[in-house]
Formats: sequence, C-alpha cells, structure tokens
Amino acid sequence: MKRLLIFLGIVAAVILIISLGYYFGYRRINFGTPAAPGETTSNLPLPTTPTSLPTTLPNVGSATTSAPKFGLVSSAPAIEYFLDGQNNIFLVQTDGQIVQISGGKPLVLSSAVINKVVAASFSADGKKVFVLFGDLPTPQLSVFDLPTKTWQPITDRAISAAWSPATSTLAYLAPTAQGVNLTTYNLTSPKAKPQTILALHASNVVLDWVSPKEMLLKERSSAYASGSAFLIDPTQKTITPVIQDRFGLDLIWDAVTNVGLAFISNDTHRGGRLRIIDTGGNSLQNLTLATLPEKCLFYSPEAVASTTITTSSSTSAATGTKAVVKAAPVKHYLLCALPRTNRDLTLNPLPDAYLQKLFFTADDFYRVDLEAGAIETVFTDPNISLDATNLRRFGQTLFFENRLDGLAYWLTLPG
Repeated sequence: MKRLLIFLGIVAAVILIISLGYYFGYRRINFGTPAAPGETTSNLPLPTTPTSLPTTLPNVGSATTSAPKFGLVSSAPAIEYFLDGQNNIFLVQTDGQIVQISGGKPLVLSSAVINKVVAASFSADGKKVFVLFGDLPTPQLSVFDLPTKTWQPITDRAISAAWSPATSTLAYLAPTAQGVNLTTYNLTSPKAKPQTILALHASNVVLDWVSPKEMLLKERSSAYASGSAFLIDPTQKTITPVIQDRFGLDLIWDAVTNVGLAFISNDTHRGGRLRIIDTGGNSLQNLTLATLPEKCLFYSPEAVASTTITTSSSTSAATGTKAVVKAAPVKHYLLCALPRTNRDLTLNPLPDAYLQKLFFTADDFYRVDLEAGAIETVFTDPNISLDATNLRRFGQTLFFENRLDGLAYWLTLPG
C-alpha cells in the first residue's frame, strides 16, 4: 500500500510539473499587437554616441578617396537601421523601440517594448518599418509609420517579409496548411487590402525583394539539409528556379548585375565555398574568399568622377578648345567582411555553426571588383574586433551589426 501511495504521489507531481510548464509556457506567448507608444518602458539605455568615436557621419551622398572613417552608431543594441539624406539615423532596437538620432541626440519615436523581435526592415524611403516578432514558427507582423508615430498590425501571420525596393508595398509569406501564400500589401493606400500573389508548397523559406520585378525566395538550409532558391516575378506571378538541392545553401542577389553570391557546403559538411552565379545557377566565378553571404553585399558606387577631354576646333571665325565632360564608368563591387583567420570557417558545419553562434570572427573589410577581379582593402585595424553581419549601404556609408557586442557601427566606403 505504501509503495502504491508513493507511486501515485510521483505521478501527481509529474502531472503538476507538466501543467505548470504548459501554463507558464503559454503565458509567455504574446498574441497581442505592439503596445501604443508611451505605454511601456525599456531596460535598454537611450542610445548615445561615445566620445571616443566620431559623432558626425560623412554626408550620405558623398564619396571619398581618403582613408575610410569608422564609428559607432549608438550605445544601444539595434537590429535594423536607416540613414536618410540629412544624416538622420533611425534604429530598431533589440527591445523593439524605434529611435531617431539627429546630431548625436536621440529621440524615441516608439517606446513600445516588443518581446522576441525576429526581424525588422525599413521601407525604401525610410518612412515605414515592419517588425516581425513573437514565437516561431508563426510570428506576428506589424508596421510602424514614422511620420505619424502609429502602429498598423497586419492581420496575417508571417514567417518572412520584405519591402519593395521602390515603393511602400510590403510583401510577406503567410503560412497556410499547404505551405505559404506570397502576399503583397500597398500600405500607401488606406483602402488597399492584402493581395495573394502565389500559393507556394513551401514552409521554411525566406523572402527578399531585390528589384521592382524580382523577388528572391530561398529555403533555409544547413550543412546537413539541402536547399534551393528561386526568383519570382510579382507582376507576371511566375517562379523560376535559380539553384536547387544544395547543402548549406545561402544566397544574396544583386539586381544591378543580375548575379548572386552563393555559399555551398563541402561534401564533408565542414566549411564550404563561395561562387558568383547567374540566373540559371551556373558558376561564373569561384571565389577564394573565406566568409559567408550574410557578411557581404553587392554595390555600385555612384559615378562621381569625370574625365575632361580637351579637343581643338578651328573655323573661319575662331580657333580654340572645347571641353567635353565624360562620366566615368560605374564599377560593380562585392564588399565583404573577411575573418582574419579561416580556421573556424573550415572546421565547422556551415552556415549552422555561425548562425548558432558557436564561434565568432574578427573581420576586416575588402571589396572585389567584379569585372577585373582585383581585391582591395577597405578597412582594417588590428586593434578592433568586429564580427560584421547585417550589412546596409546608404550612399557611401556602410552600416553593420557587430555580433561581438550587438551594436551597430558605420564605415565610410571609398568611391
């Protein structure tokens, strides 16, 4: 009888523990919309610019041939950033607060604290920002309008989202029983409603809107699971495979040159290789760079240089010279943060180990001339440790997140 009572007591204790775990686990799931501005406070400090680093960014539209300049964006961790033409900085902090920094002074635009921020992104003009937050695999999506300081919740759940590179139209992947619906939503029109573009039999996928006529859809893969990537025409509602069934596949796409930077794992599931590919997945160039696509971006500096050609002219009326100004050709670059040692990138399963933060890197910045193949140093300082990711370019200014401290930094790019 005593053994039976002990057994029943153990069973009751197990049931109680499971019940409490379920109760508190469910309580942690926040299915509500973000709080209205001012209703909550954050434990994160207001961002400031340390006096040990520059407090003024170079003009966003200027290029420079002098030594690159480097600085810290703010002292508060941020997951997304935007720099406008007047050098005003806008941040989405890790706690969901949205902050503007002008002249080194912070202004909180939204004080709503959002738990479990998954992703955020500013629209092309910087007037809106979406925040994806909540519990995976179906987080919530909400859009904040910076001029009016108001939130607009999106009714659908979403696993990934991206802005049009030209307008304030938002695209997102809404999960369904069969996969996901690719949906677009024109947020500039009060009467507009979400429009389903394509129904896709996919689940673990990420969306990027690379040009007005092209979206990039890629499967989340690992060193032990193959993935594929596709280009979608949102107007024609067509989907075209780019590269399929590759282990460890990660890919970024350049709409200007219409090529991609693809990472593919090695057969040993350790390390991998980078290559430039075309829309058919064909390898155009194998790269010896030891890094990952998320530590790179394509960019083409604005044509700021010019060549003056002096030609002679002779007529019965006058003899003189004529100056003809010819714009210098625009070059196309691949900018990457390259680890100073490739040991971890060689011995670990990629991209898994990097994404899981099983190791960190100390990077320098280089750029590759995509036409000539020449590699140029952009920024290096042995006294500074940067594990750069989430690169964004605004004119000749680069913003990036340092995984070592979670802070955002800026770097002036050469012309």
